[in-house]
Amino acid sequence: MILRGGDIELELTPRGGCVAALTWRGIDVLRRGAADAEALQQGAFPMAPFSGRIGSGRFVFAGRQIELPKNFPPEPHAIHGFSWTATWSSAAISERSQRLTHDYDGADWPWPYRAEQVFSLIEDGLELSLSLQNSSADEMPAGFGWHPYFPSDGAEIEADVREIWPSGDSMIPAEPELLSAP
Repeated sequence: MILRGGDIELELTPRGGCVAALTWRGIDVLRRGAADAEALQQGAFPMAPFSGRIGSGRFVFAGRQIELPKNFPPEPHAIHGFSWTATWSSAAISERSQRLTHDYDGADWPWPYRAEQVFSLIEDGLELSLSLQNSSADEMPAGFGWHPYFPSDGAEIEADVREIWPSGDSMIPAEPELLSAP
């Protein structure tokens, strides 16, 4: 599905709930993917019900031992949740706005949930909302995020960052590290 508005064109794909392309005045803002490619080959994808890595796919929540599948072999951890490998449902909100939803049944993550993304082209850009709703009666630990890939030729990002969570060989961050002011 393709949305166009002003100088912006956005191509979405239900496979992984991904952005296959985002251009401004014909310039790629995100890496260009293909509509039938997996999430890791796209411009961006959602991560839910967790982002990053869960060490060895195991954690304890509310006194309960949780074991998740290691979903990105040969990596030894569970990574980026389940939404990026799922097929999302799509519904047009308007000719400049699209909703993608992913309903998860609780098979490998023991809590069913609904993830939703709303993409809206606005006068001077793209507005994106990402939400996660617990569909179970029990409390659910959760986190979510959006994983963009920027073109490698000259992309620059500016952000007000005061600390980072570096990871070592295990790819699991240990503790935050304060950054010195420039």
